[in-house]
Parts: sequence; C-alpha cells; structure tokens
Amino acid sequence: MSVRSVCEKGFHTYLAEQHRSSVDKSLSQGLVAGGVASGLYTIANHYLNFSDEWYYNFAPLVIITAASVAYQSVGVSASDLEHKEAFESICSKYEEKDEDGE
Repeated sequence: MSVRSVCEKGFHTYLAEQHRSSVDKSLSQGLVAGGVASGLYTIANHYLNFSDEWYYNFAPLVIITAASVAYQSVGVSASDLEHKEAFESICSKYEEKDEDGE
C-alpha cells in the first residue's frame, strides 16, 4: 500500500490499521511467551511429578495470550496522538504537492 493511498483514505483508516497491527503484535508475543511457559510447565510437571492432568499444561498458553491481548487492547489508544502527528507530517507533504500541481 502506498503512502499516498493511506493519506487519501484518511486518518481514521490509518489509525484503525495501526491499532490492528498493535493487537496482532501483542497476540504473537502472547502466543510465543505462552508457548514457552507451557513447555516449561510441561517439563516441570513431568519431572517434578505435580500429578496434574494433561490439559493443565495449556493453561499458561491461554492465560498469557489472553492477558497480552487484553493489556494491549486496553492501552491501544495510548499512542494515538503520536500516530496523528506522524500521519499529519507525512500527508501534509502530499497536500502541498497537490496544491502546487493544480
């Protein structure tokens, strides 16, 4: 997607894409961290004989992933002002070029 097309779609579309990207990133990080934690718990459960059922091994994956996404979803609008400033600084250059070309 070109910069010009992003500017033409408007700030709200740009901001929605930034929010979606941020939540996707937190989901990925939560899955990785939760997968590592689940793996470590599985190993500990096996060698330390916690005697937990097999499905408890997935609890860290679910909890950490959900917490990561929830935390990011709550704070997703914290950087909206920075996104607005970046959008305006980039797109103002295109507006100036359009005015000069007319």
